[in-house]
Amino acid sequence: MSEQQEALRLRHRLASLALDAALHNLNSVLYLKFNPDQPRDDHGRWTSGGAGVAPDGTPIDPVRDGGIFKNKEGLLPKMPHGYYRILYGTGSSRWVLGAGGEVYWSPDHYGSFVGPF
Repeated sequence: MSEQQEALRLRHRLASLALDAALHNLNSVLYLKFNPDQPRDDHGRWTSGGAGVAPDGTPIDPVRDGGIFKNKEGLLPKMPHGYYRILYGTGSSRWVLGAGGEVYWSPDHYGSFVGPF
């Protein structure tokens, strides 16, 4: 394997690890409703902001994000109720996260999906 191929392989692996870390953080926020990095007030309550960002850079709102995605359209694999969670993107885009760590992206408000990632 050439040095250029090895460098490309390592850059791809690093990007993959960064995505894995970001998705792990999203799962903590959405499923556990916990983010150790989010600011808290003097009483220990979360303050607005600081929950992180979605893969498209949209700030995560722990109040709005994390609702159950029911998969009414049947476009994702059939799973038990509560398996999928919603993460709002910009405009009509949505991220749907599975409890198993899979991530789907809908650019058109659940009309179609890309993934799993």
